[in-house]
Amino acid sequence: MGDETIMLLSNDDRCYYVNRDVASVSQVITARLESDFKEGQSKEIHLEEIDGDTLEKCIEYMHYKFINTQRKQYETEENPVDEQFDIEPEEALSLLKAGIYLEC
Repeated sequence: MGDETIMLLSNDDRCYYVNRDVASVSQVITARLESDFKEGQSKEIHLEEIDGDTLEKCIEYMHYKFINTQRKQYETEENPVDEQFDIEPEEALSLLKAGIYLEC
């Protein structure tokens, strides 16, 4: 894992510093970082569609997926992904929307 850190900013101005390799689990974040636009240069991604609580859960998931993909243990019968995260029913829809938006 590289040492480069990027900043993810939620729509309620919560700021998260995340390892670039972990954040790159998201195809959308990867595309924005590789662009010639300001975001790609500043390494600051403002995610206007996602609130802080939801973004925090998404980052937890990206970290989980990155680490376990490296170990080639992402999801097995003995280690199902859905058992790794405690998601309240009222969070489910916003997490689904964020996951679709981030493509992760």
